[in-house]
Amino acid sequence: MTQKQASNALLSAALTYAAEGWRVFPIKSSQKKPPLISAWPSRATTDRRQIKEWWKKWPTANVGVATGAASGIVVVDVDRKTDGFRTLRKLCTRNGALPPTLVADTPNGGRHYFFRSDVKVRTSAGVLGKGIDIRGEGGYVVVSPSRLSGGRYAWRD
Repeated sequence: MTQKQASNALLSAALTYAAEGWRVFPIKSSQKKPPLISAWPSRATTDRRQIKEWWKKWPTANVGVATGAASGIVVVDVDRKTDGFRTLRKLCTRNGALPPTLVADTPNGGRHYFFRSDVKVRTSAGVLGKGIDIRGEGGYVVVSPSRLSGGRYAWRD
């Protein structure tokens, strides 16, 4: 894929997510995944014009989605490196399986589970157990087709 094709794919994805009501913003393509705009929690948007302006300025920016009430989603972020899948299996054994939902693989072998939510859920790290973070109010996730460290975010079937 050429850089122009990648840029078009990122912009197209950002516009698609915005059309679904997810508030998006550009993310730097680096390991730390910092937002490219200041005050991103209040500036993340579904406005097509603004999104096009951002991706014109940063054509290779990854796509960030604000979680929580802003987009009506909460994301369970499972980290492979810190035994998140083991923790998730234990939680599911004790409490029942996760309901069917939208799932994405992360470049580092982790997984994001997306849930619609109309209640405020705080962003937290490790509260449910080792290797599991919750992305809710004031949080964000990076989404497909964003790339990081040679890998990419990808939706599962």
